[in-house]
Amino acid sequence: FAVISLSRSFALHHNYSAPLDLYQHFYYHHIMSKDMTPKRENDEVTYICTAGEWYRFPSSFFLPPNTQLGFLKSSFSGQLPQPFTEFGSKKESLEIQEGAFNDVNKEEMDRYIGIHQCSYVVELVPSDISDGEETPECLQYMKSDPSGDWTQVASYKYLDATSTDALHRILYIPFRRTSKVRYKGYNLYSVSRSN
Repeated sequence: FAVISLSRSFALHHNYSAPLDLYQHFYYHHIMSKDMTPKRENDEVTYICTAGEWYRFPSSFFLPPNTQLGFLKSSFSGQLPQPFTEFGSKKESLEIQEGAFNDVNKEEMDRYIGIHQCSYVVELVPSDISDGEETPECLQYMKSDPSGDWTQVASYKYLDATSTDALHRILYIPFRRTSKVRYKGYNLYSVSRSN
């Protein structure tokens, strides 16, 4: 029982920790310098954006000061989360909160920003995009951004559940793993803007 439990725990960590690893990489390598102070000298907000991968965002604790998660329009048509105000979850926050809320999970268009506002983008990308497979939404946005030159700056393995057999999804089995397990890339992209 203990060996199976350890194998399951290791499988979960090995197969699905890419979002945690990527946002930690983003925090330490792309925004914060070695002395842990922000690289930017002004209070301008930096957006790290995502489309369909918004639900894998671990927590705003992974974002440095003056950085927010931005949402690009995706196939998801429900209500997206809204950032906390400076009051956090206190009652005063409701008085200054911008944007609409509803109790029926209907999409609110004020949550979205444009790709031109994003400095970074996170997307789950198949290892190879075949002719029959649709290009991930963020990659489509980056291709359509005329003022941006997007570059992949980090990639972490995320289990491709549809291409991996059930036993290797459930347990970490080191034997013949390379032939049985398929991964997608959980990727971070950065932009250089031409003015």
